[in-house]
Amino acid sequence: EQLNSTMIPLDRVDPLLENLQEFEKNVQQTKDSKDKEALLKFIDIRRNMLYAEKNFLLAKKIGDIGLVDDQQGFSCSEAKYILDAAYYYNESFTLARRAQFDLDTLLHKYRDIQQLQDLVGLNENKTAFYKSPLDDIKKTIDHNLAALERNCKIKVVTK
Repeated sequence: EQLNSTMIPLDRVDPLLENLQEFEKNVQQTKDSKDKEALLKFIDIRRNMLYAEKNFLLAKKIGDIGLVDDQQGFSCSEAKYILDAAYYYNESFTLARRAQFDLDTLLHKYRDIQQLQDLVGLNENKTAFYKSPLDDIKKTIDHNLAALERNCKIKVVTK
């Protein structure tokens, strides 16, 4: 999966998250091992990937009214949609970056577990999630917030 490309349909994300939670409970009941530890960390990463996709899809669902760089331009009366889109894109961006960072950490920390390397992939075989257009997402967030501040005098304080 990759943001803005091959993603789970929005209506399938929550059921997948529920399945993941059930799987996590089952794994937690197994004997402690390095494999179990790695798998639980991978489940957490997968959860972040799914939430990143969900937030991205929620931003996309808002449509062009949530963008300041669309062909129609924007008016300050659309500020709610623009802010909502920026919020969802920011959540997606943050969760995706976290997932990528955690995947790298996981691959390094558990480099001796071959199945994990096969699951995540290495080098040119890395999961497509690494190719998500996070720079474009960040640019959309920055443009939305800067345009609202510049043209509508709406200042958004981000964390």
